[in-house]
Amino acid sequence: MEDEIMYSEIYGFLNLIGNEYINKLPKKLLEFLKISAKHKIHFDLNKDINEQLSEKAIAFIAYLNLQYWCNSEEKQRLIAIYQQNDSIEEKIKSEKYSYENLFNNSQKEIKENTNSMELMEIKKENIFVKFINLITKIFKKQK
Repeated sequence: MEDEIMYSEIYGFLNLIGNEYINKLPKKLLEFLKISAKHKIHFDLNKDINEQLSEKAIAFIAYLNLQYWCNSEEKQRLIAIYQQNDSIEEKIKSEKYSYENLFNNSQKEIKENTNSMELMEIKKENIFVKFINLITKIFKKQK
C-alpha cells in the first residue's frame, strides 16, 4: 500500500512536470509507474511540492533526476552533494552512537539515579511479633 502511494505520487509528479522530462525516461519504467500508480494524486500548486510528496517519492525522483535528466556536469555536482550529505549524516551518527558518548551517558544516568534514590527503612517483624499479630487478628474476627 505504501509503495502504491509512492508510485502514484511519482506518476502524478511526472504528469505535472510535462513531456520534456517524461520523454527522457525509459518506456518500461513509465509503464511500470503507470501500472503501479493505484491512486489519483492531486497537487496544490500554491504549496511547496516537497511538502506534498513522501520521503521515498522524493528520493526516487532525485534518482530519476540524476540518472535521466541531468547532464554530466550536473551529475558530478549532485554526486558530490550527495556524498557530502552522506558523510555529514555518518559523522552525526558516529558521534551520537560512539562508545565514549554511550558510556558517558550511562554513567550520568547512573549518577542521577543514585542521587535520586532514598533510603528506605525496612521493618522486619520477628516470629513472636508475627504470632501475636495473628492471634489478635483472629480474636478481632470472632468479636
